[in-house]
Amino acid sequence: MNPFVRSLDPVLKNPKHCFVGEAALEVLAQDLAKKKFKTPAWRESCFPESDDQVIEFFGVANAINFGFTDFKTGKQFDVEYPKGSGKIWKGSFAMVASLKRALDENFPILHPYTLSQFSPNFAERIFRHHTTPIPMLNERVKNLQNIGRTFGFKKIWSFTDLFKDSDFYLFNNGKGILEKLTNFFDCYKDISLWNGHTLQFHKRAQLFAMAYHGRALSSNGKLQPIRDPENFGPISDYRIPQVLRYFGLLCYRKELARKIEKGVLIPKDSDMEIEIRAQAVNIMHKLLLRINALRKGSPITMTELDYFIWSTGKKKSGSFGRHHFTYTTSY
Repeated sequence: MNPFVRSLDPVLKNPKHCFVGEAALEVLAQDLAKKKFKTPAWRESCFPESDDQVIEFFGVANAINFGFTDFKTGKQFDVEYPKGSGKIWKGSFAMVASLKRALDENFPILHPYTLSQFSPNFAERIFRHHTTPIPMLNERVKNLQNIGRTFGFKKIWSFTDLFKDSDFYLFNNGKGILEKLTNFFDCYKDISLWNGHTLQFHKRAQLFAMAYHGRALSSNGKLQPIRDPENFGPISDYRIPQVLRYFGLLCYRKELARKIEKGVLIPKDSDMEIEIRAQAVNIMHKLLLRINALRKGSPITMTELDYFIWSTGKKKSGSFGRHHFTYTTSY
């Protein structure tokens, strides 16, 4: 079992704001057990065509994979790419398109020295928008600087070397990909302190490895897939609880439900925010176990289940009501 999931047990013993809809979980598991799941390849035109530096690209992109919605307007960061094409990318895809555009323009966005010297002026150039600017620009600058500076300090020269040195295992007695990412890079740490406990979410680190795994599976053997994909844990962002709530798997007390419906900011590391994230992880973990218990044939991993839930929310976000708002780099 993913150790990050186990770290959340203290929150789940006596929740006050968020609860599991067990009956709804069983109904959805029964339905999804019959489904043919898709593993995303991440080969849309906003991603690099070549696999040669794709680990570096995913490493940079996922370090800044958070907070794309302007809370005041409710609109997402957007980018037209390629220029003049009329193709508008939004949210995380707009961020990815911005990085791809930078590579097209010969800006060395993947080079550690460039990242170590990354400035707000660079950021404004890279993330120039269509109609809605990217939020939290300074936080992204800080994270990109952290990548470049950590490479030099830790004497690791690339994310590719880190993956190879980990032998493409997520967890490997302290030497796995997720262990190294979350221990070495501040930009990949995602923890909360709660009543004396350290809760490990590590959304961005897991997304990085998960995106690489999907790409590797579609590379016709050019890239080595993750060797222990069964150890991927649920991704604790804002979209997952929105979808789980819609299906009745995640249930909120009235006070929390009212705050979300009114668009009230839920402070980071508050009991409400921590319970939302922890219960979403808990439910996704339980849902995966139940699906595989019911499923005929080979089991799925969190790679497939997370993509299904996330993409369902992305496609039908207008049908699911509001998601909770928290100003944080964790989402």
